[in-house]
Amino acid sequence: MNRKRTALLAAALIALLALPALALEAPTTGATGVIAALVNKPGILVQVLKLTKAQTDTLKGLIQTLQTTVKAQRTANDALDKQIQTALTSLAPDNCAIGKLVITRHQNELAIVAAFTKFDKDFSAILTPDQLARYQKLKNAFGHLGDKEAQEENAG
Repeated sequence: MNRKRTALLAAALIALLALPALALEAPTTGATGVIAALVNKPGILVQVLKLTKAQTDTLKGLIQTLQTTVKAQRTANDALDKQIQTALTSLAPDNCAIGKLVITRHQNELAIVAAFTKFDKDFSAILTPDQLARYQKLKNAFGHLGDKEAQEENAG
């Protein structure tokens, strides 16, 4: 019985650990992936939206904040991944301890999604109405899901 539970937990962990290594380098799907793709190419935002120098400077700061946040969470997840792997290879894995590590890792992933959402909100706030409309079109062109669609995707 305990072996079956451990095997099931290990399978779930392997699936969880298959998440992208770094959202800014390997964008995920959905809204976070779109924002990550645009953040990786800030020149697109500057050119298409015709940002002013002040807006460009603000964009640089927002990107730096996002990268710092994501890097910290990914670094923490790398350490958690090693702890999970070590725990899974032990002779008598502690399912509760492994579960806590997985939950912490998931919370870090949620913090990354929240950082991208904050970036999107803060960046949108500095745009003129015309720029905001172009930004929305640009995100849609990259495959951004609106709030309603994103909620449905996460629920499904």
